[in-house]
Amino acid sequence: MTRTLQRLARPPRLLAFGVATFVAGRLLDAWWHTGHDEFETGADQIQAHWLAWLGTLLIMAAAAQGVRERRSPGYALTLAGALGYAVVAAWHYYEHTERREVDLTHLLLVVANVVVLLGIVWVATDSRVPRRASDRSTPTAGSP
Repeated sequence: MTRTLQRLARPPRLLAFGVATFVAGRLLDAWWHTGHDEFETGADQIQAHWLAWLGTLLIMAAAAQGVRERRSPGYALTLAGALGYAVVAAWHYYEHTERREVDLTHLLLVVANVVVLLGIVWVATDSRVPRRASDRSTPTAGSP
């Protein structure tokens, strides 16, 4: 693997790329809905959501790598939220292919997004703290 790819594959950078891809996917979805008033079929969902699904996959990959490397605990929360999002998105897709609208799937997608966001905030705030083994040792005198 080249150095550039190695740097991009690091969890913080891959997570940032995944988040950017997911946000672009949500913008694509909003743009798609501006020109389509009809109910989303399976094909419509692929057209409107593929980029958000790709972003979710990248977020899952980054979070799994962060968990494996025992980085911030926020990676575990991010991974749980992204996995939940993927499961609910698959359920949502299925319901639309059956021409059904299920409000519960929309609510659960929002909940999963909030969990991912909380995990990412945790990761972002933890990444500002040095991650050396010596920093994780016993607290110094005077610290809680």
